[in-house]
Amino acid sequence: MKKIVLILLSFLLVFSYIGCNNTQSDTTDTSNTPISPNDDITLADGDKIIASVDGIDISVYALRYFYVSAYRDFYQTNHSDISKYFDPNLPLRDQAPTHPDYKEYATWYDYFLSIAKRDLEYYVAFARDAKKDGVQLSAEEKESINATVAEMEENAASYDATFSEYMEDFEMMGPGVTPDTVKDAYSLFQLATKYSRIKYESFNVTANDIEKEYLENKKDYSTVDYNIITIVPKFDATSTEEEKETAKQEALGKADAFTSYIESGKDFYEAYKLIYPGLTDTEYTEFLNSYSYEKVEYVKDDTLSEWLFNEERKDGDINKTVDTQGKIKIVQLVSSAHKIDDSILNIRYIYIDLSLNHYNEVTAPTLAKEIIDQIKQAEDKDKKFKDLVALYSNDTNTNKTGGLIENIIPSSTSLPQNVIDWCFEDDRKLYDCDYQKYESYGVICGYFITFISSYGRPYYEYIIETNLKSKMLSDYIENITKNLTLEYDSSLSSLIFK
Repeated sequence: MKKIVLILLSFLLVFSYIGCNNTQSDTTDTSNTPISPNDDITLADGDKIIASVDGIDISVYALRYFYVSAYRDFYQTNHSDISKYFDPNLPLRDQAPTHPDYKEYATWYDYFLSIAKRDLEYYVAFARDAKKDGVQLSAEEKESINATVAEMEENAASYDATFSEYMEDFEMMGPGVTPDTVKDAYSLFQLATKYSRIKYESFNVTANDIEKEYLENKKDYSTVDYNIITIVPKFDATSTEEEKETAKQEALGKADAFTSYIESGKDFYEAYKLIYPGLTDTEYTEFLNSYSYEKVEYVKDDTLSEWLFNEERKDGDINKTVDTQGKIKIVQLVSSAHKIDDSILNIRYIYIDLSLNHYNEVTAPTLAKEIIDQIKQAEDKDKKFKDLVALYSNDTNTNKTGGLIENIIPSSTSLPQNVIDWCFEDDRKLYDCDYQKYESYGVICGYFITFISSYGRPYYEYIIETNLKSKMLSDYIENITKNLTLEYDSSLSSLIFK
């Protein structure tokens, strides 16, 4: 349930992000996701209707979209040990799950098909209720869909392929897909997402609700600051037991000395230099850059985290642990658990798309610097930047709204990671403006010119409200899908993917 809530809140991947060549694309790198090899199975034509409910027809393409999404999500999440689950080089329909979490499914094909049906049905339920309530796509939303499909057609032409061939070879969507099929499916998905947003915004969370949730789950909305050092006894596989024991005792002696320095009021780094007086400047610098951790969030069932977030902890508390190999960890709590009360950010940005050929890797940064200079000199900096967005930004999603994105937090995915990182650098201030390069697969696609427009509410309040509304949306989804009965054409659903 959590996955579909996140999908609905962030919109469909195909509409959510700027990519190279001005395309809207998935933020997840699936370029290395293996596709099952061709065999004797003939896939179902993407234009065929696989199910109908309440006047809504669902094409093979629509179900296949969610099948491929489920497969890609699973593969990306478990990439490092995918062999524990299945062989990605063999057809999924030929592999029975041996992993205990998936043994209820006859094959891996059946598992991904069940996830695809579940996710599709969430969208269908929202789209059905949207139609009942008279919610429709705006002319601009319809045009966005048309533009996306038109771009797919252009991509197909650039590869000297038909639309169907392009969708089969590059989008893993199987044969027989037409532009109209894609438009119909996207329209259904976008209508569902629009309605889910309407429902989400309609849920009311009061200040009392937020305070109650915080008091009941303080750890989830708090951070700590701490210092840590690991002291390792010096022995190896050739050392005798006596040598190992001597090394362990020496390490314990260093640990005791270090702890006494800290308790006497010395700085963590200063104490480190006292117990390791012979290190090089480089080695001291490496430690200086690695021992301090700030604004660390709670991790349930993690031993260190549970100690750090214990309500009895006080600033300055020290914890020393020794493992079976004699390795000693010393942790000093610098700042005990406190609310994540930093303000969330509202930012504006201009996106310069190099694929449009108006600017290149030399002229785009030059333009960025000129814009930054104009912002520095402007009396009303926010208004000035908003005006410049309309003049320069190539992002059709935001260039008509002043480039504004609200409620940005460190884990936001609505912008590239390097842009988010810039927004939350320690010295960041209101009305700061700078530019960042945007790359995809090693290719420079464009430049973001980013501006801190205003501060929002405290982070913990925003996160609590988001969590509570997401729970309400999950409950709502469960309710509206209870009586949704889609009858699938089994002869087609068995031919979604090879």
